[in-house]
Amino acid sequence: MTNEKAREYFSAYSEGTLDAGLAQSFEAKMKADVNLRDEYAQFETTLKELESLRFEQIEVPFELNDRISAAIDKSIYDKKRSAQPGWSLWLRNLAFGGLACAAVFGAYLSINMASGPGPSLGGPGPVSPDINRPKTIEQIEYSPTPGGVKMNYQPTDKHTVVIRGGSEGEQTYEVDSNGWINEIKNDQPSAAMFIVEVKGEIPPTIVIVPGSTRKDSSDNQGSLTELAMVIADKYGVSVVVKSQQAESEMSWTLTEDDARKATQGALQNMPFVVDIRKGILYIGDN
Repeated sequence: MTNEKAREYFSAYSEGTLDAGLAQSFEAKMKADVNLRDEYAQFETTLKELESLRFEQIEVPFELNDRISAAIDKSIYDKKRSAQPGWSLWLRNLAFGGLACAAVFGAYLSINMASGPGPSLGGPGPVSPDINRPKTIEQIEYSPTPGGVKMNYQPTDKHTVVIRGGSEGEQTYEVDSNGWINEIKNDQPSAAMFIVEVKGEIPPTIVIVPGSTRKDSSDNQGSLTELAMVIADKYGVSVVVKSQQAESEMSWTLTEDDARKATQGALQNMPFVVDIRKGILYIGDN
């Protein structure tokens, strides 16, 4: 699911009318993209602010109506009736009717100015590159465990590791040169997605842990992340995705019995590399 498609579902998801399957993909996308989560939070805040306007009484200043009316009449007189009668009447009515709209818009604008700047609902603004962003050399090593994935991280410097997903929500760890070992588990029947981010490292790592039940999904199109979920469900293998194109839309066919061969076939002629290391299926940028 792309960011643009996810934004189209903001209203339906907020109202609780979004299809269950789409809602699940939408929530997975929200977990994977912090900027999209911020946009949706601003969207909900704006809806609440607009809802509160229903209870505000906005009085139209009638003395301003008289002044506008007089100015329009004078303008018409000064132009010696050069404007068509229909146009003059339309302009006059527009001025009166526009006062209420202007008052409502002014109230909305003042609320937004008071609450401070936020991301536009129409889409994210330009992002400046962070030239001071720290880079990490060491990578987290992943290995399968019964019902989960073990993570082994041995950095030479201190780093912050954030894990999102699962029943425990967001977890933050401060890891130094003493190393760190952790495990993420999935007790559900279907595959579960976790986002593992070493602060300063782009892109974050997506870890898909298969559930207890194997199933062959009928889905044959979606994002690279959604393909990884389908592979985990079908073959019972944990999948690690580290790609700048994790949300790229694609279609696929899984015909092989082997997870690696099936993934390579699905991503044939695409800019990805597929590998198996220590029982984990890796998908990365080529």
